[in-house]
Amino acid sequence: MGIPNKLIIENIPLEVMEAFNHQKSYKLLVKGAPGTGKTLFALIICKFLNQRGPALYLSSRVTPEELYATYSWVRELIPSKNVLDATNSKHQPPRDIALAFRYVEKPAFIQAIYEICSQIPKTTAIIVDSFEAIKENLQISREDYALESSIIDISRMTETNLIIVSENDCITPLDYLVDGIVKQVKRGDGMFIRVSEIQKLRGENIKNPKYLFTLQGGRYQVLPPQYFTLGNLIKMEKEKRFEQIKNVEGKTSSGLYNLDIITAGGYSYGSINLIEVHRRVGEAYDYFYLPTIYNHALNGVNVLLIPPSGISAQVMREMIEPVIGEEKFRNHINVIDFQMAEESGAEKEEPWITTLGGGDLSKDLQIMYNKANALRKGQKSILVVISADTLESIYGYKSKEKGDFIAMISRGLIEMKQRGDTVLCLAKYGQKKLIDYINHISDNHFSVVNVEGPVLIHGVFPYFPAMYPTVERSKNGFRVELIPIV
Repeated sequence: MGIPNKLIIENIPLEVMEAFNHQKSYKLLVKGAPGTGKTLFALIICKFLNQRGPALYLSSRVTPEELYATYSWVRELIPSKNVLDATNSKHQPPRDIALAFRYVEKPAFIQAIYEICSQIPKTTAIIVDSFEAIKENLQISREDYALESSIIDISRMTETNLIIVSENDCITPLDYLVDGIVKQVKRGDGMFIRVSEIQKLRGENIKNPKYLFTLQGGRYQVLPPQYFTLGNLIKMEKEKRFEQIKNVEGKTSSGLYNLDIITAGGYSYGSINLIEVHRRVGEAYDYFYLPTIYNHALNGVNVLLIPPSGISAQVMREMIEPVIGEEKFRNHINVIDFQMAEESGAEKEEPWITTLGGGDLSKDLQIMYNKANALRKGQKSILVVISADTLESIYGYKSKEKGDFIAMISRGLIEMKQRGDTVLCLAKYGQKKLIDYINHISDNHFSVVNVEGPVLIHGVFPYFPAMYPTVERSKNGFRVELIPIV
């Protein structure tokens, strides 16, 4: 199981891949400030090009041994004979480690590049990392672009692709000499993210100009938008079994391995856990609450659930029952339904549904407390999932003062916490006052946002960096992995 994405091939944005497929001797400039992932982006392109012929990597800052030591996976990707040592290091590596050449003057260096690109078998590409460092070693002024022009001419004459890594993220004459430009950016305004910005691709239609990525594990990995919610993704799978996580002492698992590590084992008994959903997220925040429901039920813990606004009790059942099984669903799941008595029909008689009138919040909260008490019998704690947008859409504008509604909900959450329940509160944008109230009484506060397309979660408290949800499968079932953006 995975997240389908037509814009990602071999972890390379589709537009970049098509540029190299459709045109000969394509010249791509990868630029950005230090630490933005330029080298790893160039290496992942090298991996793609290496499938149809040798691509050569010209290292100007490190020796081949240092490159392999930093990125061990590169040894399998680029054989030592394809790593060109263009440093000023006086260390001469053995012949079986790397092809090394030295240069002391510009003409000799240009001739060496030409001979390598002309040899058989045909070289598909040469990656220069970076021109600034090479010019520094050659004592060439950064304002002199004759070297770049010469190598671009060699690329054109030998029909060899050229990938140039530049440490200058400003506009320079080189920008006008190349066919394409990808700028690597890292931003840290409240949440650290990395973005590849496609600024120019001659001859190609740029469908998506920005791609979120991570350097987790020392590799460039694109993080595509979630085109399916977790609920919809599961519907498409024949095997719907969830990989259960056992609880540890004093904690109840969130159903997300990575989140359990951050919270030292999961949610505490008698805790309020706030998931704040921002604009443009849609329903994709179900990656962060459905696993919690699945895991609690599979561990034999009862769940009382108020579905998000727009999701009926029956639809909620269809999202849960196929994953945990009919027996677990009927034994451990109870869904709140806000249909009026005369409209409820057969659903009112279902034992897994608790129907509320939706007119008097105080009265309906008491019904919920009574149901929670019934579910709590014989159990240390239950899971209570409350969708605040549903409550506000039903009760918020019927109250004399909106503050009355917020105060009643807050008191209700505190009472559940004091009884030892694990409360998961889902609150959406537009509910700022309610979020502020719940924030003050929460044990954990997570924020779900849309950044350049993909949906991410990050920790307000405890703090943790932005993480991207993806579905993985093992022999024990599927699970939601959270990939950190590092």
